Amino acid sequence: MAPLVTALLFFQASGLVGSWRGTSTCVDREHFPNCHDEEVIFDAVARGNTGDTVTVRADKIVQGHREFMGESNYVRGADGLWVAEFRNERVHLRLTLRVAGSRLIGRIIDIPSGRTVRDQTLTRLH
Repeated sequence: MAPLVTALLFFQASGLVGSWRGTSTCVDREHFPNCHDEEVIFDAVARGNTGDTVTVRADKIVQGHREFMGESNYVRGADGLWVAEFRNERVHLRLTLRVAGSRLIGRIIDIPSGRTVRDQTLTRLH
């Protein structure tokens, strides 16, 4: 791959790559009563060499310590929105992230109902 193309692809992912810390706030407690507001840390690393996929590890802070919540592969859309899906026997979720300067804005949507479960606002650590 040509160096300019490689650099461009890395740049696409580099806006999200790094460590982020902030909040994950419940939006709809009526429909999602088990949801709890959390302080979170996301660590994002580029995956592969295409620049359009990033793996994000999500931890919550519990009594001052990081507790692993999960890891998802986000794909960058043409509009700059990073999107992942999570599914298990209980839920089917769409996770989105958008880089806005030094902030990371996230949203978690319940796919079957279309309802927003969480809003996330994080700030770049490094």
